[in-house]
Amino acid sequence: MSIESELTYLKSAKNKVLEFIEETPAENVISLASWKAQLAKLNKKINELEKLASQ
Repeated sequence: MSIESELTYLKSAKNKVLEFIEETPAENVISLASWKAQLAKLNKKINELEKLASQ
């Protein structure tokens, strides 16, 4: 998979996670924490790939 296609895939996944975060009730703390952890992992991987793509 090329860097560009992987970035597209990861950014799509990030948008889906953001949707889940918005839809999850605030009282569901464990789910929110899980989604936010997933979002952090996606952001880290996206940043790494964007650095590679810019070189």
